[in-house]
Amino acid sequence: MFTDAPLTGEGRKSRERAGFNGEHKMYEKTIKYFEADAYALNATGISIEEIGDGRAVCSLMPGEKHVNADGAVQGGAIYTLADFCFAVAANAGPIESAGSPDTVTLAADISYLRPAKPGERLFAEATRIKDGRRASFYEVKVFAGSDRERIIAACVINGVKKQQDSRRAAGPVKDLQNGERYGD
Repeated sequence: MFTDAPLTGEGRKSRERAGFNGEHKMYEKTIKYFEADAYALNATGISIEEIGDGRAVCSLMPGEKHVNADGAVQGGAIYTLADFCFAVAANAGPIESAGSPDTVTLAADISYLRPAKPGERLFAEATRIKDGRRASFYEVKVFAGSDRERIIAACVINGVKKQQDSRRAAGPVKDLQNGERYGD
């Protein structure tokens, strides 16, 4: 369910918004985590609209601060919306497993298909393609308008799961100069 009221960081919290009831309660901790993203929420005005297992929908109402010299929405604002939506989808999980989101963007390929206009709400929809032990792949589409008929951009994002101790994650490593092993 989409709502017309954006989360700007100055008003409502995403967990209090319409559309976050029943089925979304299990994602409460994930939503709360992303409320601390000052850049995405406060500086750009992105809001979380839907959240699920390996899926998210976020939106942005572009204003004058998002406009480039040609009068269209800046590509960086569109990419930020796509990347934030990926982060929410990749790190969404039930309360008991969402204590420390661990997937970050490793690489992204975005294609801008048509310009977006300021004042027309943009929606990004991220969908998991594959989730492996260390890497994940998501498709993110950015649409203009809630009917999602006008596609603005398409993106594939490769995420990597952070690990606490990267030396341990790779297993024992042999120092080539003196033959010592570490990481056991």
